[in-house]
Amino acid sequence: MHGWRSSFSTLARENGFELDVVELALDHVHDNKVVLAYDRGERLEQRRKLAVWWDEQFTRAQRGGDVVLLKRTA
Repeated sequence: MHGWRSSFSTLARENGFELDVVELALDHVHDNKVVLAYDRGERLEQRRKLAVWWDEQFTRAQRGGDVVLLKRTA
């Protein structure tokens, strides 16, 4: 399960989604008490865009997607 969550987090961040939006989508709670006290936003619109983007990634993969060859290391 953590592999999928890690992939989601990494790919979403590399594609321009803000950390707090990704963390909310993963249902992570901020560990900073000051932030928790003052920032109660749900960022629903950004999370919707993130969900649509993630769905598109799976749809592309189902259709064959792009294969990225990785170099082997010794």
